[in-house]
Amino acid sequence: MSERIQKYLSTVPVSKKGIIERAFLKEGSPRGAIKAKCLACSNFDQDEITSCKVVTCPLHAWRPYQKEEK
Repeated sequence: MSERIQKYLSTVPVSKKGIIERAFLKEGSPRGAIKAKCLACSNFDQDEITSCKVVTCPLHAWRPYQKEEK
């Protein structure tokens, strides 16, 4: 893993480091990579992802932590 990625990983909260690391190592699923990207974009705040208003993001429809629509 590159020094730049290792430096970035040192800034990731411990509770989220696994999903981010797996995405960089290409060991996770595509869904996991989307989750990692959304976490990074939202500064690792799951509530921010749930209420994300960035509808121009290509991943918006597939973001994790969405509330189920009835």
